[in-house]
Amino acid sequence: MNNPLYESMPTIKSLGGKYSIYKDRIELKHPLLKDFIIKKEDLISIKVFYPPVIKTIFKNKALSLKLDLADINVHVGIKRKNGIFKYLRFTPKNPEEFVSKVKEIFNL
Repeated sequence: MNNPLYESMPTIKSLGGKYSIYKDRIELKHPLLKDFIIKKEDLISIKVFYPPVIKTIFKNKALSLKLDLADINVHVGIKRKNGIFKYLRFTPKNPEEFVSKVKEIFNL
């Protein structure tokens, strides 16, 4: 595997989750859950959300899988094409910077 172009190291808010951006994918690694890999071509959207997550579940009419303390923190939301959960929520150290880097690296 190649080296990540951007990494958000584990924090208390991420419950030990490490979130990395590569040129062709996003990797969400969590010590308590399975790892998620979102390929560039599977990413529909990515943006910053404010708590609580529940308010956007009703708007999207779909379940969001929260990987960490996204319910009580500013966090990143990903909508993807594949997987049981189409919406993933997670809390990198700097959510705004994470989203900005994904858009820059993926040319979105």
